[in-house]
Amino acid sequence: MIKRIRLNIEEPAGVDRLSWPITQGVPFPDKELRRDTPIRVVDSEGNALPTQSRCLATWNKDSEYVKWLLVDFQVDLKANESSNFFLEYGPEVEPVEPSYPVTIKENKENIVISTGKLELKLYKEVADFFGGIKVRTKDGWRDFFQESPGPFLHMKDHRGNWYDSWDKAPEPAIIIEESGPIRVSVCIKGYHASKDSHRFCPYILRIHLFAGRSDLHIFHTFVFDQDPDKIQLSEIGMKFPLRLGRPLRVAFGGDKSSHWANRWDEAQFLQSSDEQYSVILNKKPFAEGTYTRGWANLTGEEGSATVILRDMWKEYPKGFKINGNDVDIQFWPEIYNKPLDFSNPWKEEAVRFNSIDEQDFLKCLKENPTAPLNLKSTGIGDKYLGMSEIEATSKVWDLVRRYAPDRPAAFCDTHTFKAYGTGKTHEFWLHLSPESISDIECEKLAQSIQEPVIAPPNPDYMCSTGALRLTHPQDKRNFPEVEEALELLFDKLVLEPQKICKIYGMINYGEMVNGHTRANTFAYRLFKNNPSLCPDMLKVLGVFNNEAQDIVHQLWTYFVRTGERKYFLFAEAKSEHTEDVDIIHFHPSRPEWIGLMHYHSVMNCSGPPSPSHTLVSGFMLHYYLTGNRRALEVAKEVADCHLRNQEPCGVISNREGKLHREFTGPLMSVLEVYQATWEEKYGELFRRSLDWLRETIRPTGNLPLSVYTGGERGQEIWADGLDNRTDYAGGMLCHILYDAFYLFKEKWLKDWILKLADSWIYDVRCDEYLTSREIVPVKNKEPYLVGQIYKINEDWYWKPFIDFSNNYIDPIISFAYKLTGDLKYAAYLKHRLNIFLGRAKEAYNLLSGEAFEAINHWGYSIPAVMSALAGVDVKALSNAEIQWRKERARRGHPVFDGNRTRYDKEGNIIGDPINMKFPDRDWKKYCLIKNWKPKG
Repeated sequence: MIKRIRLNIEEPAGVDRLSWPITQGVPFPDKELRRDTPIRVVDSEGNALPTQSRCLATWNKDSEYVKWLLVDFQVDLKANESSNFFLEYGPEVEPVEPSYPVTIKENKENIVISTGKLELKLYKEVADFFGGIKVRTKDGWRDFFQESPGPFLHMKDHRGNWYDSWDKAPEPAIIIEESGPIRVSVCIKGYHASKDSHRFCPYILRIHLFAGRSDLHIFHTFVFDQDPDKIQLSEIGMKFPLRLGRPLRVAFGGDKSSHWANRWDEAQFLQSSDEQYSVILNKKPFAEGTYTRGWANLTGEEGSATVILRDMWKEYPKGFKINGNDVDIQFWPEIYNKPLDFSNPWKEEAVRFNSIDEQDFLKCLKENPTAPLNLKSTGIGDKYLGMSEIEATSKVWDLVRRYAPDRPAAFCDTHTFKAYGTGKTHEFWLHLSPESISDIECEKLAQSIQEPVIAPPNPDYMCSTGALRLTHPQDKRNFPEVEEALELLFDKLVLEPQKICKIYGMINYGEMVNGHTRANTFAYRLFKNNPSLCPDMLKVLGVFNNEAQDIVHQLWTYFVRTGERKYFLFAEAKSEHTEDVDIIHFHPSRPEWIGLMHYHSVMNCSGPPSPSHTLVSGFMLHYYLTGNRRALEVAKEVADCHLRNQEPCGVISNREGKLHREFTGPLMSVLEVYQATWEEKYGELFRRSLDWLRETIRPTGNLPLSVYTGGERGQEIWADGLDNRTDYAGGMLCHILYDAFYLFKEKWLKDWILKLADSWIYDVRCDEYLTSREIVPVKNKEPYLVGQIYKINEDWYWKPFIDFSNNYIDPIISFAYKLTGDLKYAAYLKHRLNIFLGRAKEAYNLLSGEAFEAINHWGYSIPAVMSALAGVDVKALSNAEIQWRKERARRGHPVFDGNRTRYDKEGNIIGDPINMKFPDRDWKKYCLIKNWKPKG
């Protein structure tokens, strides 16, 4: 029996494509597809296409059933065509071979890869590893590259010192990562080096070759392993010494038409910003424009070479430099005249303000005459300032402009951390042709590469497999208001700010606005409506990196459940940025930090290392959906960090990080990599650490607020927050419990899930409304405001910030419902869905509170809630709601049913704050629970 899965393919660039390569990850339910089952792709008429596949992950360590399959095939598409293809699988499927399959020949000296149209030779055990690239012509094979050196990578520092990959560099490691008839991928890892053999900045090249095509699809990665306060980079590039014959014609893509010349000595193209490029011929200005599709072409009587640099204007500065037959791709062009500087300008601790009073502001400036300004500390958004949020923000910014216009200032977190170990990957294509190709053809090819074709299965199918845990597909029929709210959040708080704040450039592209402050939201609202007030909004608002709820995962989840291309592109950009730029890939004195992410701050690399924020679930979805090996590579780098730093007793180490997310975050990352590799070094660390964590579970199922390892061997279990409730602590515990129960099926895990769910649906506040028993008045005159508290009446109070704790636990309650079918959980979840609708409206319409945190905390929790509520009997659920409310009231935790309007039309809070604080918990900090002993 042959089974099939529909793949949705759309040509997005408005150009015809022939034999266009597609690589797509496809999930499968457990026990559906055995690893050895034949597969193929067929078109809408049932014609079989040559297909290549590789298992990326299996459901269990026996590796019998496929969880994620990577599929490669090639299609013909008309411009803007939407077409259905099908992935077929089953014993009766008969795969077909391509006319020109990719082949590999390897001996002791070299590796030769042939696509039938192109042949790449790589030398082993030499620095100058490119042995030549030949293209098939009507007269036979022709070598398109000059003799040594072949293509090579190069860098130049700000002092003019030159480093390259071929002259004095050590020999690189060459590995075939993908091998099949449709696509072969080879990975080359090495170092740049100076003329005196000084190693400098490691590099990774991943080169993809496709059946019957004369293209090289290349990913170029470098890691900055120098002291950012001492070394800057004035140039980063990769040079291709070509042999195309003469006379030569050069052309660059333009915004309206191409720019070309027949007579020239040196031709350069510079994309200097997201809206400005220039062409320079023989060191003189030749043309200019806004932005292009990022291509350069060099044609001679013996052939033609076209280079296309993806996302060129988004990742400026970029350029091409062409001298004679040499084509130099400039990832950071020297002609830009500004070095790539990774140093942190926030070298001095920022001034923190206690108010927005002008005299207090001037006093702080005088006491700190050179320090940058942390404007988050002014308390914008706190009603006790006596004015609206926008008025307070406007006043603060006016003070900055008048009294400290030249000092760095930001409305978000500020840190002085040194930015070691940042990386960056660039993607480009090299197309070689034995015949000249027109500028129009170059433009079409570039359009095709700037707009890649994706082939995702239907969201209904993707979500039903369980490979994405509890995720409900977009469902406008059953959840119209929820879907409208989610769409607006992703469009208005993710996609739109990228354009408004101009989050572009080599280091920033793919980032999001920092959401770790209420002040940022109001500043964004002010500047968005009055852009002249802040010409460089991003420097003031800062970037987000990641969160303890894994923003990257939320973005991929939204793409999967909608299938919409715009969300794919942003998730891909955010993943690639976070994997490279935000992770510490090198450190000269703190190797224990390698593999950790910088905590979110005003700059990408200015925050300290944060285990809890270094989550790889999103990286793994990037890998599973696209096959991008860099994503897996970085995920393993993260897991290996926790392996290296584990306690002597063999559990994850956390000696001082507050909130249990500093333990559970690393635990989830190790589990993700274990499920991708089934390497027992990860599995053993996960099982021991989970057993250790089990000892901290409270009678209610909650974890302590923080958990710590202690003692000489790390066997001591310490904790604080030893009451039976917890606040938001992140760490993706919902994923840990889901995956661990699926893998091990142990009763104690199910008991933990249900105990935790029962505690939260009855005994923990279920939204932002608090009863009077949950707060205690402060008798002193100074306000002690935790997110601000507002009195509604004698029985109820309200706090105006997004309810992190419940969002963090809602997926676990959804899982409890899936495990039991008990409608008490569904009743709670329906209430939570209604709360989301109100808070989402505030977030995207009013830009209230922590609006930029919205995606982080709702991106996964709401689809999980929807997956539980879909198909629930309406009448039965209504009865369950009545009983659930009664039980909460009986236990002293009623549900607020009054008027929930708390903002005016301008987004300002209605009402005045009162002096309140949360009650002190019954805890002893760093209380020793017990000495843990491993089983067996």
